[in-house]
Amino acid sequence: MSATPNPVAAGDPFGSFRADHGRLLARLDDLERRALSGASAPDEPALRELIAVLERQFATHMAAEDAVLFPALDDAFPVLQATLEPLREDHLELRLMLATLAEQLSRPASPPRAEQLVVLARDLTDLLRLHVHREETAVFDVAQRALTPEETTALVDRLAPYFKSLHPGTPESGFPKGSTP
Repeated sequence: MSATPNPVAAGDPFGSFRADHGRLLARLDDLERRALSGASAPDEPALRELIAVLERQFATHMAAEDAVLFPALDDAFPVLQATLEPLREDHLELRLMLATLAEQLSRPASPPRAEQLVVLARDLTDLLRLHVHREETAVFDVAQRALTPEETTALVDRLAPYFKSLHPGTPESGFPKGSTP
């Protein structure tokens, strides 16, 4: 299996983020088909798997956005601060929703718990989809057109460790090597 080129290493600071978004959206679609559509109880192993994937994503992808990307864009484009603040708030809300879903899964099975799991999972997937869309259009598209080559190079250099630390030598994402969304 050949390695996928690393878009961050290739000078595209948003390539790895976009690739992660694509894999995440596909995984959410799959979760909804398998675990949430029309069932009286959700597919709990699928939810546990999603929680594990999102925990990795939040620890790498979101951490890179919070620690590097958003501050760099704040500096380069102060006008984007009003756009970035709701995305930062989404990150906090998504982390809280994920922790709540995990906590609910740890409780004993019951019909009310099953109903709550479905509601929590739907809310989480809805916010994730909206968040991804806003990042793609309001942040990545704008910044990609407006960053100077020097700013892009600096951003690439600052982001690379976040992605390399997860899976050295493999496509950098929160998804395990060989996993399918």
